[in-house]
Amino acid sequence: MADINLMMLAKYPFHEQSKEYVTSLGLSIAQMREHPIYGSSFELGTQRATQALENKLTHKAEDKISAELSILSFAIARILVNLTRNKSIIRRYAKAEAQMAHALLLREKPEIIENIKTDVGLRIQDNKISYTQYVHYAKELAKTNPRWKLVNRRMHEGIIGLNKAEQLIIMQEAIQQKIATPINVTKTPHEFKQTAENINLRYSGRPTEISMKELELNALPPCIKQIIAQLESGNASHNSMFVLATTLIDLGLKTENILKIFSRYPSYNEEKSRYQIEFLAGEKSTTRYSSPTCARIKGYGLCVAECKIKHPLMYYRDRKKR
Repeated sequence: MADINLMMLAKYPFHEQSKEYVTSLGLSIAQMREHPIYGSSFELGTQRATQALENKLTHKAEDKISAELSILSFAIARILVNLTRNKSIIRRYAKAEAQMAHALLLREKPEIIENIKTDVGLRIQDNKISYTQYVHYAKELAKTNPRWKLVNRRMHEGIIGLNKAEQLIIMQEAIQQKIATPINVTKTPHEFKQTAENINLRYSGRPTEISMKELELNALPPCIKQIIAQLESGNASHNSMFVLATTLIDLGLKTENILKIFSRYPSYNEEKSRYQIEFLAGEKSTTRYSSPTCARIKGYGLCVAECKIKHPLMYYRDRKKR
């Protein structure tokens, strides 16, 4: 393992060689916890995860030991965020790590940049990329910036040109996707799971954080509260989104405020969501869709408590009166 560049891996710990290095240490997680030097990696990993979720992530590795701990802290942080099973937290963590990597790559040597490109599977030669790879990595960018849409790029024989700055942005997207890829966390110690649960509780954005004059949060039926929580974690199904949207429409919420709630979804697309809500409300169609009955919600498998009512609106109005 003498050819491994520890300082490079400390800056870009998502690199495949980082896995090789951690494996080369020959330590189980339990042994690592008791190690006189590596023992602090668990606390550093927890700190790394929380800093990333708070957009406070910074790189600090000035010598061999700090470089090793940086690599190990990344491995621990990634285990912790995956243990939350919360897609939103995993996505936010991956985004923060990718943003930090992008900031470091701006000042990086060309040979290291090429190394990272290869590691994340990017095939960019002579400042050109295939349209298939471009679409794969630029799809999220195109949602917020029209210049990344394929129709706004020059393409010749399936090849698209990229300047240096654009290449680094595409690299950031590739890095984010790599870090967000699920990992196997089935054999992790109990204390890891407890820490992950605390992270989930702290950063999952529970529905109690929603605040708007049109909605009395405490009056919402349990099924709707659960759907909002699922929305935040990225686990909301098509049926649950339909139930949530139609219920909020029937409660009289304005489209803009309904969008605020739906924006909590990790793959939120404002244009698409706006159209769907206006369609359900009858503004973009000839039919206005109503909130399903409790019987229908049970049929969808979305009922989470026996409220002894026939319709979620009845629950809301009764609770609001109280």
